[in-house]
Amino acid sequence: MTVTDERKVSSEEHALELKKLLISVAEQKDRASFVKIFSEFEQKIRAFVLKRGVGAGEVDDVVQETMVAAWRYAPSYDPDKGGVSTWIYTIARNKTYDHFNRSSRPEPDYSDPSFVPDVETPENELEQSRLENLILKTVNNLPKEQALIVRMSFYEGKSHKTIAEDLSLPLGTVKSRMRLALKKIESNIGGKL
Repeated sequence: MTVTDERKVSSEEHALELKKLLISVAEQKDRASFVKIFSEFEQKIRAFVLKRGVGAGEVDDVVQETMVAAWRYAPSYDPDKGGVSTWIYTIARNKTYDHFNRSSRPEPDYSDPSFVPDVETPENELEQSRLENLILKTVNNLPKEQALIVRMSFYEGKSHKTIAEDLSLPLGTVKSRMRLALKKIESNIGGKL
């Protein structure tokens, strides 16, 4: 047996041992087995995460999230689909992506005018009332099948599927009538919105 053969056998034995440890964690929540897995992968995951660009000050968080997920999701590990290291590195990769997604989101600027609600003025209220009356008048002038569907959808808050069931109509018919009604409403109201 050559040195390469010995390494291959010991590598396979090591992989089998890791599988047994993770299965023990999955089935019995065995903390001692998890400590061994953690010790095996902590530094490897740290290097893996650092290599992908996570800052030195944040790498511990990603490693911790990875290992917590490994503990939590151990029952979902399927030894027939791959080795323990592949499974844990996949978790680490996903946690790294999560880290970058969280850090790339800008913090909202609450002083931005889009966050400030519009001030209710008599002019705004009058305009809103006029628009509501115009829409109601337009809906009332629709063919009765279309008006009924618009009312059920917008005033009663029913889904297209529920409307179809209530009216014993095919879903496609409900959607077609809604589309026609909305086109008519839009053409009647047009630039008044």
